[in-house]
Amino acid sequence: MKTEEMKFFICDSCGHKYSNPEEAKSCEQRHKEEIDFDNMKEFELKQVHLDLLKNMYVDWDDCEFGAPCINPKRPYGNSDVEDDIAEIIKFPKKGNWDFEEEMWNEEAQKKMFKLHKEMQIVLQIVLRCQNFKLGKYRKKEEYGQDWILVK
Repeated sequence: MKTEEMKFFICDSCGHKYSNPEEAKSCEQRHKEEIDFDNMKEFELKQVHLDLLKNMYVDWDDCEFGAPCINPKRPYGNSDVEDDIAEIIKFPKKGNWDFEEEMWNEEAQKKMFKLHKEMQIVLQIVLRCQNFKLGKYRKKEEYGQDWILVK
């Protein structure tokens, strides 16, 4: 029996293997578009963030000593996170919904995921600053989690 060597194409960003070069390039592009929230130095707190924050499902995690947490499966109360976000922020289906697939289109999914991921910074800001003031915030120190309202 003759065996053929399988050729893989590897994403330079994450090392994931793909069977064709277009998939590897697409993966690399997604990585380039990702925002590094851990190293973010400026952020604008908007009403949409507070609307999501108000609806977050706070739970208790018994791991180790235990701590309050946002339920990762149901961060806004239900397990369909995209639909929850869309409902909370009144995100319209028109232009954002793939009626054939009966789901949010890729661009809408990216927008909602980015907004959801921004909640990491929102929590840092409201907890550290002890306020809910809308505006632009700047990190006090490069590697800290303290923020100050600048505008």
